[in-house]
Amino acid sequence: MRKKMFFCVIVMIIAVVSISYMHTDRRMSSDLMLKNVEALAGRESVNMDCVGVGSVNCPIDHSKVMYVLSGYSLN
Repeated sequence: MRKKMFFCVIVMIIAVVSISYMHTDRRMSSDLMLKNVEALAGRESVNMDCVGVGSVNCPIDHSKVMYVLSGYSLN
């Protein structure tokens, strides 16, 4: 009887630890996805301007321009 009780306690501890680990892993992956979305969306807010006619591709309308001017952010 004592061995069965010890075995049940060990199984419950393993179950609690594994469930806790799964929730921690899911939370970390969702944080990573949120940071990726914010990083991708952050590029949209940068002020950008294309000047002249030349051989450089403008990221706004994909035309050929001389210069691409963009602001920098400290975020």
